[in-house]
Amino acid sequence: MSRTPRRWLITGVSSGLGAALAQAVLDHGDAVVGTVRSEDAARAFASLSPAAGGPGRAEPIRLDVTDRDRVFSALEGQTFDVLVNNAGYCLAGAVETLEASAFRDQLETNVVGALNMIQAVLPGMRAAGSGRIINIGSLSGVTGMAGLGGYCASKFALAGLSDTLAAEVSRFGVLVTLVEPGGFRTNFAGRSLKLEGRDIDDYAEQNAALVTGFARSHGHQPNDPAKGARALIALAEHPQPPIRFALGHDARERIERALAERIEGYRGTANLGMDTAFS
Repeated sequence: MSRTPRRWLITGVSSGLGAALAQAVLDHGDAVVGTVRSEDAARAFASLSPAAGGPGRAEPIRLDVTDRDRVFSALEGQTFDVLVNNAGYCLAGAVETLEASAFRDQLETNVVGALNMIQAVLPGMRAAGSGRIINIGSLSGVTGMAGLGGYCASKFALAGLSDTLAAEVSRFGVLVTLVEPGGFRTNFAGRSLKLEGRDIDDYAEQNAALVTGFARSHGHQPNDPAKGARALIALAEHPQPPIRFALGHDARERIERALAERIEGYRGTANLGMDTAFS
């Protein structure tokens, strides 16, 4: 049985998991509208079309997801079967050292940017009575990690947004999944990492260890973006996708461990917090 090609909108297709997913979707026979930030990236993305089977299958849109007016004007009148909110970066630094402006920028890109894309695309999906929204979260949206307070805050917020959105739009035939990836061999630990903040001596050792750890892992992450991309396509075609999806064996193990520790904490102090009802 032949399948009907679908139209995807993927943010951040210039590199990393977004680039791998866009290529895999094109190879799968679907069309991709991909957001990029530069003219060079737009030309490179458009050039994928002939190899994928015809011009126009890879369509770049140059925009910043935080520019709400640009997002809505660029997407006006367009409809999509699948939206993947992948664009983002990692702000590193101890919570006490973070500048409020840098923290706001992190939330603007990783959370408000996703919100802008969702709100621009969702009316068309509701009208069609179908659609998939896949938000790329993180292990850092499950458990806090020293030195990554800004990033963790953004991914916890995206997780809450995704869970709530799923509850709101499933009745319209729109299915939402938050993807929680493990370590993929991308530029996440390279150019996508920003270490910023005020210098406070008490955090110098922690920051140094964080930088060393990221540098050591860069290029040695256990997961292949191409295989992750194929898993995301399978997820987008699943008839009943989960609201949360662990991508990678390392992700599943760490998520299960973090949740088990959280449950243990609740149970271990249950006697302190349960007797709160009116008598």
